[in-house]
Amino acid sequence: TITFNAAISACEKGTDWVKALQLFSMMAHSKVEADSITFGAAVCACQTSGAWQQALQVFCAMVQRQVEASGMTSSTVMSACKIGGAWTKALQMFSMIVRGDGRPDTITYNVAISACEESGEWEIALELFSMMAQRSVEFDTASFNIAISASEEGAGWEKALLVFSAMADSAVEPDIITFSVAISACGNGR
Repeated sequence: TITFNAAISACEKGTDWVKALQLFSMMAHSKVEADSITFGAAVCACQTSGAWQQALQVFCAMVQRQVEASGMTSSTVMSACKIGGAWTKALQMFSMIVRGDGRPDTITYNVAISACEESGEWEIALELFSMMAQRSVEFDTASFNIAISASEEGAGWEKALLVFSAMADSAVEPDIITFSVAISACGNGR
């Protein structure tokens, strides 16, 4: 298993998801048991290459074989869906995570919020951002940056500045992107 995991990870770094999945299939034919690391590496290889459907298939196989998925693996599948423009699939994954253990982490929320924001679904993005606070999930700089951007797109500059102000009230430090997005929101004057 360790050898296959290393080879699949190397395929991810080389952005060769086809080879990664060939190795993954070879494991089953060789009767070598895939573990959570194997599945995670295969999902990463697909995500890195933009093969979101394949990442989802690998994840489904993982669930079928009752191999426990790490939060990172789930977030990576969501990210693959987001990158592939399948924001609804990313949200379905998010819902599955919430139904499963009920504790999505900051990265998982950020991917879901970003998927909605990039697809113009700013209302859902801001709803998820609010849900983070309700569920006491820790915000990071990316959380605020995405929410400010989503606010700018739909709710207007006033909402973007409210999110920016909330960041100032929190322990989260803004970065250059934060200021850039906030300035853009004010400049657009929506």
